[in-house]
Amino acid sequence: MEKNNSTIKAHDLSKLIKKEHENKWVAFSSDYKRIVSSGKTLKDTASKIKAREKGRVIFHKVLPFEAYYEPSLV
Repeated sequence: MEKNNSTIKAHDLSKLIKKEHENKWVAFSSDYKRIVSSGKTLKDTASKIKAREKGRVIFHKVLPFEAYYEPSLV
């Protein structure tokens, strides 16, 4: 079996995510260079995306800025 050595490129989103996005859903362009839409719910965020951009965005839930995320290995 061949080993997969591919990695996922980390994107610095700190210049895009602002206080107004805290605890909301955002839709990033596929190159992670801009925020296409945002909203309180995923459905609300998706409904604001223009037809030509549908299927070309990455959805992300922005946690409260004071929150910490620690992935589990379980």
